[in-house]
Amino acid sequence: MIRNARFLLVSSCCIALASCQKNDDTCSASKESLIGTPNFLFVELRNASIKEGDSIEIDFVLINKSKADIFLAERWNSWGAYQWRFIVIDKTGVSMNLSNPQMEWSKNFFTTFTIPPSSEYTMKCRLDMNTARFNDGTVCIFTAGTPHANNWRFPVSILGVFSAKVYDKSKDFPGTNWNGEIKSKPFLVEDTR
Repeated sequence: MIRNARFLLVSSCCIALASCQKNDDTCSASKESLIGTPNFLFVELRNASIKEGDSIEIDFVLINKSKADIFLAERWNSWGAYQWRFIVIDKTGVSMNLSNPQMEWSKNFFTTFTIPPSSEYTMKCRLDMNTARFNDGTVCIFTAGTPHANNWRFPVSILGVFSAKVYDKSKDFPGTNWNGEIKSKPFLVEDTR
């Protein structure tokens, strides 16, 4: 069941400290000097909807505005599991951090995904306090602590945060080439039932 909801995209993206490695050369950039450099990674939140049980589904989009491939660890393994998180601020100003609920792995090996130049990577996410599951089919679940009822006090402002570090490439290890932390601009979700 999807309830009527109104969404306002306050702004699409912003950048923070970041650095990239290309081949054996390393280029670093601070917030002030990223403009005009070839290595941009942005995060944007899109397409929010309120689902049954007041969980919120939203797209977490990483955008590569560079001229090089960006390699990052996948979420399912322990290297990439905590790269994505959300900060939800309700109408009373209460802030909640939501992250990957997975703490143990029955299988765990390093895998990566690639965001080609001028391309996007979209991860479908569910913000759900009432579960400890890692995913629901193709939807990645984010929660905070012990499962309990979703008690969002709408409207809520949601920020997406992505942080990663570089893992060097080796014979048996594909490696990654971006490190830093980026945050989206707030995405406002209002319940209009």
